[in-house]
Amino acid sequence: MPSQQITRWPIILSPPLKTLPSTSIPPRPILPLSPPPVLQSTYPPLPYNSPGRTGPFIPGYTISTHIFPAAWPRCPSSLFAPPTGMGAPLGKEAAIELAGRLAEKKERQEKGDDGREVGKSVLWTVGNRVVRNGAGSRGLGKVKRKGEGVTLVFLHGIGTHKETWEPTLRRLLNGASSSRYGPQIDEVWLLDGVQHGDAALLNEGLLGDTFDLVDYARDLMNFALAYLPADSAGDLPTNLGRVPEAEIQNRREHGFKSRTVVGVGHSLGAVYPAVLYPSLFSSLILVESFTIPEYIKHLDNHRKNETVCLRRQWAWESKEAAIEYVRRSSYYKPWHPEILREYFQYAFIETDDGGYRLKAHPFLEAIMLLERVSVYEAWQMLADIDPKTPLHWIWGGKSKRGGGIEVQTQTTYRHPGLNSNVWHPGVDHLLPQEVPDLLADDICQFLGVQYPSDLQSKL
Repeated sequence: MPSQQITRWPIILSPPLKTLPSTSIPPRPILPLSPPPVLQSTYPPLPYNSPGRTGPFIPGYTISTHIFPAAWPRCPSSLFAPPTGMGAPLGKEAAIELAGRLAEKKERQEKGDDGREVGKSVLWTVGNRVVRNGAGSRGLGKVKRKGEGVTLVFLHGIGTHKETWEPTLRRLLNGASSSRYGPQIDEVWLLDGVQHGDAALLNEGLLGDTFDLVDYARDLMNFALAYLPADSAGDLPTNLGRVPEAEIQNRREHGFKSRTVVGVGHSLGAVYPAVLYPSLFSSLILVESFTIPEYIKHLDNHRKNETVCLRRQWAWESKEAAIEYVRRSSYYKPWHPEILREYFQYAFIETDDGGYRLKAHPFLEAIMLLERVSVYEAWQMLADIDPKTPLHWIWGGKSKRGGGIEVQTQTTYRHPGLNSNVWHPGVDHLLPQEVPDLLADDICQFLGVQYPSDLQSKL
């Protein structure tokens, strides 16, 4: 459904009349966040055919691209070369067989029966920083008060990339700066998952056949604890250095001295960091969060989605052929035209032989879709988030990933503290791709209530 046909009046979900029974899924122990065995001077360069960004983003804001290590170590995984070549990577039967083998490995890993060692390869995260010109310059000589300027950290869902947020972000920044009630947004970080976008290019040859979505949450914790600079002032080097260990420990215990950090996640959510380090995030915005109770697992197309993903085309003879393929696909038809332009520009690269391919092989998406346990663990952990941490839920009314409106309501109010929500009828799971304008309005309204501008706070 084209975004302009979707109603601009969302529904607010009321607390459920009854609580549906659920099976307790105790969260598994997670790996520590250890310093990786690399030096800042030895980070890999950005690929020549995807060199990164620098310069104006919108009036008043500048964009730049940065590299830093992902969480280390990682879950056990074996190196695996995905099928390559033009056309569909695999036939139907071969894809079903491969999905079965990968699922068996993943299920052993989830049960704690994986005999392989933890992953010791250093993987890389690529992030785009969008900073307000002059941010951090107010109050020179003193520590900036929390709340004077918000820092947003965005995580994308499976199959997309950091730039998928940019249409939403442009609207959000323009809306916040033009409204007397809007929040002052000093800095924004858009992060690629290690399997996606520019990070997938840097990590080619290092990624294996098993992925744990807990590692995606650990990547966010790793960034917030160890690589996010202390404040938003000034330019940054392409290679982000690790902050001092004393600062990391202080953030674990007390959060940031001069930042108000808000996490924004699509699909995979950001629940683990809020439970383990509640002081890091002032609030969370969960867009169609794939955080579900175990009792609806029968609704999930287990292995079917993975098999379809393994058969997706990922390389074409020309850019024109790739664009034509996307335009004919029913999967992309609901996407907003601006999102499709971003997708063509940032999800693909030109190859040495003049062809055109996705930066991330569909195999890497498929092994993420095999995840089961962590989404149930995350739902369980909602009840343990600090009640003082606001959670804002943004739901698609057509989406089945969250279990439909009854389960979406249960999920929204499982957190015992401050909750707010909007539910958009006519929108599916890929809400950031379908309605970036509505999403920007939702986020701006929530931030304006939680973190009003200096002007509003003085009224």
